[in-house]
Amino acid sequence: MTRKITIIIIIIFLTKMLFAQNNQISLSSGYSNQSFFSMQNGEILNISNQDWDLAFSTESMSSTIRTNDGKGVELYTYQSGDTSSWNNIDNNVINNLPTLMFNSDSSWEYGAFDVNQTGGFDYGWGIYNLQTHHLIGDSLFLIKTINGNWKKLCIKSKILGEYQIKFADLDGNNEVNINIPASNYLDKNFIYYSLDDELILDREPNKNNWDITFKKYMTLYPTSSGTFMPYSVTGVFQNNNVEVAQADNISSPITYTDYTMHSFSSIVNTIGFDWKTFQGSYVIDTERCYFIRDEEQNIWRLIFTDFEGMST
Repeated sequence: MTRKITIIIIIIFLTKMLFAQNNQISLSSGYSNQSFFSMQNGEILNISNQDWDLAFSTESMSSTIRTNDGKGVELYTYQSGDTSSWNNIDNNVINNLPTLMFNSDSSWEYGAFDVNQTGGFDYGWGIYNLQTHHLIGDSLFLIKTINGNWKKLCIKSKILGEYQIKFADLDGNNEVNINIPASNYLDKNFIYYSLDDELILDREPNKNNWDITFKKYMTLYPTSSGTFMPYSVTGVFQNNNVEVAQADNISSPITYTDYTMHSFSSIVNTIGFDWKTFQGSYVIDTERCYFIRDEEQNIWRLIFTDFEGMST
């Protein structure tokens, strides 16, 4: 079945109303795709979101590594040793897994591999060397790939914009050492890798060409008991250098223009997933709109009108 998000976009430029556009975006069967969207030009790219496991930041000063957690990739720290314990890991390790590690949904710069960072020169998966300016891995990880295969994994280093990683089956078979030349993709936010296919994937549009992206991602979802649990949701992230303001309790969102009354935020899930709720079928918040300030400082208004979920 095809899942569709239907949105209406009202264009506002320097407070002058221009055009209203209805756009329908499909993430395909099982929410298997990701859509990159430009407020100026519409959908830029609609691409499979279930052929990768790891995403490496291309920024020279960034150590961020994200997982495809929204599509089922699971990451855990190996707690019984550091990188010298590589040969100690075997198939029994998955019988006693620690806490699941997943990406931040508020910042692109805090991925699952960054969860253990302690500050200073500790970046979670490795330590920054002040003399060489290299980031050297000191941790081992267990990862379940998007295809459900378990691997042990070490991020060995990031040197001059190139990540070096090692992974193998839990019993040590099929060991792979690979370099990810992230600095070759500076026009993208991330470069991707499939552990099962041993393949580098260039799957993003130019980072200057899109404003928001529709995707599956992991969040801490509130439960009826008042606690929060990791849960995969479908929603919207904004790009770096894009800001969003949320306007609630608006009687007529389709005509509302006073964006100056609302605070713009660079938190990437400002739109997020909660513009809809499931009540037997999906119900849209009809008193909410969003104002989007793009990289060129144009202001756009976005209103969700429908989310079909499993129904079509």
